[in-house]
Amino acid sequence: MRLDLHGYYRVRFLELHNILEDGEDTGLFSDVDSARFFVQRLRLEPALTYGPNPQSPIGALRIQVDALDDVVFGDNSGLASVPLFAGDPSTVDRRSSDVPSILLKRAWLEVMLPLGLLRVGRMPSQWGMGLLTSDGNGFDDDFGDNVRGSTFDRILFATRPVAIGRVLTGREPGSFPLLLAVAYDLLVEIPLDDDSHRSPYGNWLAEGADDVRQWTFVAFYNDTAPNPLRVSDEIKAGVYFVNRKQPSTESNAFIGDAYVRLRWGMFFAEAEGLHIWGSTRAIPFPPPDPGELADQKDADIWGGVARAGVETPLFGVRLEAGYASGDAVREDEDFTGRPLHPDFNVGLLLYEEVLAEKTAQTWGTGARGFWSLGGVYDSYYLSLTGKVRPLPGLELIALALLAMPDQVDTVIESDDPLGVETDLAAKIDFARYFRFALEAGLLFPMDGLGTVGTGLPWTVQSRLAMAF
Repeated sequence: MRLDLHGYYRVRFLELHNILEDGEDTGLFSDVDSARFFVQRLRLEPALTYGPNPQSPIGALRIQVDALDDVVFGDNSGLASVPLFAGDPSTVDRRSSDVPSILLKRAWLEVMLPLGLLRVGRMPSQWGMGLLTSDGNGFDDDFGDNVRGSTFDRILFATRPVAIGRVLTGREPGSFPLLLAVAYDLLVEIPLDDDSHRSPYGNWLAEGADDVRQWTFVAFYNDTAPNPLRVSDEIKAGVYFVNRKQPSTESNAFIGDAYVRLRWGMFFAEAEGLHIWGSTRAIPFPPPDPGELADQKDADIWGGVARAGVETPLFGVRLEAGYASGDAVREDEDFTGRPLHPDFNVGLLLYEEVLAEKTAQTWGTGARGFWSLGGVYDSYYLSLTGKVRPLPGLELIALALLAMPDQVDTVIESDDPLGVETDLAAKIDFARYFRFALEAGLLFPMDGLGTVGTGLPWTVQSRLAMAF
């Protein structure tokens, strides 16, 4: 048996200005259009493994614990009657919600069986670029941090069918890189002794309520060595299919997601597209009569991102286009709008702050399922990113972003462009375990975005982390 410990502690400083005018008391900017604060997180990931190779063990117990999970520095709950003499800080996030000081977020078992890998427990979920489901781990974004990973109570079995077939016919397993997986997820279960009528409404596509269960099927080709002369080359392609049901709201949803990535020398291309369809009576627009389900809605939701560019040890250039479908009329029978996953970060301001606050203030606390939470929302975007690495451990990044609306709704105010954003970042890795980032962004809002703050939205942010 072997015990390993990985994780990180990070602190991020954010200074945000002119995000929104005063609005509903649902977001960070409900009373002011600017803010300055620190957030922090300690993440510990112990793993108990058995087997000669800890990277591919015979069995493992993996745990993820978050402490002070994006908790804001200071006393933000009024714990001290006289603020000047405050001593103990509070544990609230940037929206003034209380969060546990320590949270056992994930725990799952892994065991290698003769025919494949079995995983059981509460575990992260990651697919493709992270548009649909993202584990929220690591520091893999050009700008910002991961804050909302996808977690499922899941039973998963994965196998390599070609290798199994070769072994069954008396041959060596080989290395053909095709993976098949099936998973059963239990999102919410009604208590066995609960005879009361519980509200069926929630975020049908993300959280659900009362007996939300799903099956997931994956086929993935992952060739990390297609060219023996270049270790950087890779070919990845796969499909991810989900069927999610909720009998209490007559919901039956299907999700199809396709992903491909090609790296050949200094050139790369990557794309992911998703489609969600099905029917549900879990969307309370228009509000139903008390005790009744909402009218049936038919889902037809689309999203996707494609990127291509050049990547070398000294520099990189990436052109990227993305899309998340919107919903012009929430009260009709068609349900067509859903943001991309909030941990797929695109810039620092337009999606991460302005539209996140705009959706929160527009829909209010009674419809949190429609908040974008920082994900790409009801729009197309085109971005150009450049990177330079002049010294070991130093990376300079610049981004230019243009966004156009998809549908005009109560958040997007016209079919004019939403705005142009420019971001800059300097990242430094030092002393083996430490990572520092300094980031800044400026947004030039346009008519499609409607009213924002009293001036141009801008931000300066920094992060210091120790990753081990």
